[in-house]
Amino acid sequence: MLSDDAVRLIRETLAAAPRGERSRVAEDLARRFGCSPATVWRKARVGGPRRRREPQRPEYRQWTRVAVAIAHRSPKPVPLDLAIEAGIGSGALPPEAAMMPVGTAHRIAREELGFRRRKMHRRMGAEWPMQAVQVDASTSERLYPVERRGDDWLLRVYDRPWKASGYKNKPLGPERQRVLNYALWDMCTGLVVSRYVVALGETAVDAMDVLCWAFAGGRPPMEGVPENLWSDLGPLAKSSASVDLLGRIGIAVVTGKPYQSSRMGGVERSHRTRWSRFERALHLREEKHILLSELNDRLGEYERRENDSRPSRTLVANRVASRSDAFRALLRGRPEPIRALPENPMETMAHEVRRNVDVAGIVKWLGEQWEVEAGAAAEFAGQRVIARRPSTDDDPDSIVLEADDGTRAAAHRWRPPRYGEVRGQKPTPLEALVVDEVGVAGGVDVFRPRTAQPSNVIAMKAPVAEAEPLENPMAVDAYADLDSAMRALTALCPPLSPGQRAKVAAYLEREGLSRRAVQELAGRLTRAVGGTG
Repeated sequence: MLSDDAVRLIRETLAAAPRGERSRVAEDLARRFGCSPATVWRKARVGGPRRRREPQRPEYRQWTRVAVAIAHRSPKPVPLDLAIEAGIGSGALPPEAAMMPVGTAHRIAREELGFRRRKMHRRMGAEWPMQAVQVDASTSERLYPVERRGDDWLLRVYDRPWKASGYKNKPLGPERQRVLNYALWDMCTGLVVSRYVVALGETAVDAMDVLCWAFAGGRPPMEGVPENLWSDLGPLAKSSASVDLLGRIGIAVVTGKPYQSSRMGGVERSHRTRWSRFERALHLREEKHILLSELNDRLGEYERRENDSRPSRTLVANRVASRSDAFRALLRGRPEPIRALPENPMETMAHEVRRNVDVAGIVKWLGEQWEVEAGAAAEFAGQRVIARRPSTDDDPDSIVLEADDGTRAAAHRWRPPRYGEVRGQKPTPLEALVVDEVGVAGGVDVFRPRTAQPSNVIAMKAPVAEAEPLENPMAVDAYADLDSAMRALTALCPPLSPGQRAKVAAYLEREGLSRRAVQELAGRLTRAVGGTG
């Protein structure tokens, strides 16, 4: 508790301190009285209302207003540094505006336009680069595919977001492609690498393709295999193919509980930065269409600038360095050398399931039947095996089967034999004979049409019985013949005597074998036998 004399001395000392020296004087007073600087400032109550000074660079305020107006050309404001760069490029701002500190522009915007600064929180980190990397996919809010152009896609930048039902990364339906971004975030330096793809939704194959591209040095300085890969509970962590490939490469997948957004805060924050700085800047272009390859080229330039300018999360020799510089410097200080990615890892990525092989050597998978190769059919028959197919091929010609003892065999699509072909029959001597084709003449059309040679045998017509008429099941008005009509009648009425059958046949022929006449006559005969007609 400070005495009244101490408080009076603090106020007098701070009031007499020159401008710019008050902080140092407050710290000296805090050490003298054994309290914190905050207590000194609270007891002093000096300064009163803030005195407004005349601005030394009044043009800064006008430039900031122009930059804010340019930033609001996008449906959501573009960051001020990009707006200033765009204003200089378009001529709305003079070249001298590039010398205006971005912090000063933000301060002017906060004072005059009511901008607020959001408080940032530090997330969990790593000790060295590629010790732990976060990966996540996110859907672009305003980029949408228009049409496929060969191996590329034509995209469009829309002003209004396209709302989709359900979770943002889940497939929408037939032909409803979406633009997704797979991002990697190094937990030591904050280095960010990402790439856009067009797909129906988030898949393990696309995620692994981007991971292998990044780990192979697709966008320097990131390269090498990380020790831990942080992921959500999406397709990458759920697919047996991706988990198997990551395990064979030597990457441990780290997942958390559902809806724990804070643990993936680093890569999630990179998505928001990309939306606000990169995607919103696309609205400043006059052209609203862009190819996917061109979009990824511009994304590479954006991330190069970001990684070269933004500070690393970890200091280098107790000094602040950019993300790129810190990544290169700290990578050399790892306790163990970074491991290189094996060549063509995606070719070894395979989906696998458990299947039974029947006694005929047939395996059912993907809605088709697969026949084990002849040399291994007897060994695999009746076993439960692991069936694998390449993840990058949706229509494979063959699959691989692996037994419990590690024995592997190929299985091909089963095709039913052609008519007359017996798979188990031995080849005839002529089929088994191998003849050298040297000296054999060209091909001959054995069964070409020819003029028949006259024969000395007189052809006599063989006796042929007349074909019986077929009853048309689609006929509505009449039966095909008398026998069909008589069969239908006897099925509806009591048995008839020979005399009655002759009279009934004559009656039906007069009526043209009509179905209506058969039904009426059957009713009359039934009533006559029963004594009611």
